[in-house]
Amino acid sequence: MTFRAASEREETCVSATLFSEKNQRIVSVNNFRVEFKPEGNLIYVINKDVPGVVGKVGTILGDREINIAEYNLARKASGGKAMAIITVDSPLDPETLSFLRSFKEMEEVKQVRL
Repeated sequence: MTFRAASEREETCVSATLFSEKNQRIVSVNNFRVEFKPEGNLIYVINKDVPGVVGKVGTILGDREINIAEYNLARKASGGKAMAIITVDSPLDPETLSFLRSFKEMEEVKQVRL
């Protein structure tokens, strides 16, 4: 199933599949092929595909005692844009979100609760 929503400023496209009644997965977000469970506290990240981003994010979350349950990565091409869907055990506070957004590699950081 694919869902598209658009406003004057942006368009979002999400595709999902159902393996069984209790086994649903998101399989694509805005043309990034990724697979994750649509549940819990998620962090949506779009960044430049350069070395060190995963390590920085993991260190920041670890330093703030935020446990990562899953870290799902996708990219369209080497050196282009990359996406991460990070499932965490607890929501991020505004300061942590702001700190993540401050890195030059980051283009977009959003928190989602499903």
